Amino acid sequence: MKTSRIFSTATYHKCMKELHFWKIIEYKPSFNPYKGSEVKINKLDEPIATLK
Repeated sequence: MKTSRIFSTATYHKCMKELHFWKIIEYKPSFNPYKGSEVKINKLDEPIATLK
């Protein structure tokens, strides 16, 4: 979290859920403070969404 410059755990989890929702990453939280969560970055072949 320090390198991402996100200082709130709530913001971190919100961002991770959003990235997972948009299929930018695959996110599997561990819920264990001694074991890290699994994150896989998906290959982006086409744009995710367009803003109007």
